Formats: sequence, structure tokens, C-alpha cells
Amino acid sequence: QGAFGYLLNPIVPEQLSWLIGRLQRERALRERVEAEQRRLAHAQRLAKLGTLASGIAHEINNPNCFVLGNIDVLEKIWKRLQPELAAFPAAEGSALALARREVPEILDEMRSGSSRIAHIVRSLSLYARRDPEAESESDLAEVIEEAAAMLRNKLGVLEFSVMDESGGGNRIAMSAMDLEQVLVNLLSNAADATTGCRKPAVSVRVRRAGESHLRVE
Repeated sequence: QGAFGYLLNPIVPEQLSWLIGRLQRERALRERVEAEQRRLAHAQRLAKLGTLASGIAHEINNPNCFVLGNIDVLEKIWKRLQPELAAFPAAEGSALALARREVPEILDEMRSGSSRIAHIVRSLSLYARRDPEAESESDLAEVIEEAAAMLRNKLGVLEFSVMDESGGGNRIAMSAMDLEQVLVNLLSNAADATTGCRKPAVSVRVRRAGESHLRVE
């Protein structure tokens, strides 16, 4: 990569030793600078991702608020219609009988879906505001819940359960964001591994591993 220095003949061992030491120190310094540059670049990418997540959350939240508001209006209208609809006979299989049976369920499903969107938006907003370096503690139970919520579509088609056998006090010395990323990956892999199973199920178990550690299986 080019000359670092030079020595004159005859070579003096002390000079050679000094030159080698200088080379080692400069190489170590260069490696630290490069590592810091990589860390800074990573932090900048995370900051951009946080800004993007915040923007997405805002764009999703606005129309979702309209949806939730309209569901409330529809439910009130439907309740007010009940006395008038009761005056009409509703034969089994008729449109009116179908409406009486299906409309309340449809409204409930719409509200449930809209609430799930709102939960995802809150998760994105929290992610956008998090500072991994500032986080020194997290609540394991909350992080598991957040990770499961992020994978609701995958986990919703199988039996999913969380068994907390730790006896409570699940605060751990780890960034919630880092832990959530680990759990999302593990839960996603677990869900994929159930493909083809007759009764697919994924479970998370939390238990004590000594006085100061928790084990997640």
C-alpha cells in the first residue's frame, strides 16, 4: 500500500523497534476511526429509519381515525334502525335476516381491524422515538407482547401462547428495541417452521435462570 517510513543502512535495532511500534499505534488508531465511522453510519441509518417510521405512522393514523369515527357512526345508525326493522318480517335467508345477523359482526371485525392498525401505528411511533443507546432497561413481558403484535398475521393462523413462569419482576438490562428485533426474528422463524403441521403452535416460555437472569424459550 506504499511506504510507511524508511531506515538507513546500517539498520539500528532501536530505530526499527520504534518504527514498528509507531506503525502498530497508527494502525490501531486507523481501525478505531474506521469502527467509529461505521458506528456513525449505522446510527444515521437508524435515524433515517426512525424518521421514515414516524412519517408512515402519521400517514396511516389519519385515515384510520376517519375509519374508526365512521364505524362509531354506523353502529349508532344501526342501533337506531332496530325498532323500525323489527316491524318487518325477516324470513330465513332473506336480505334483512342476513343483515341482522352479519352487520353487527362486520362492524365488530372492522373495529378490531382498525384497532390493530392503531396498535401497529403506536409501535412504529415508539420505534421512531427510541434511542437504543439511551435504553438500558426494558420490560420483557411488554417486549414479547409488542413482538407478537408485529407478527399478528403470521401468528394468528396458529395457536400462540405465552407462559410466564418467572414470578414477575421482568425488567432486564437490555434495549427494548434490540430485544424486540431478536424476538420478532425468532417468532417469525418459529411460525415458518410450523408449515405443514397438523396443529401448528408456537409458545414462548419465560422462567428464572438463577437470581439475576431470565430464560426465554
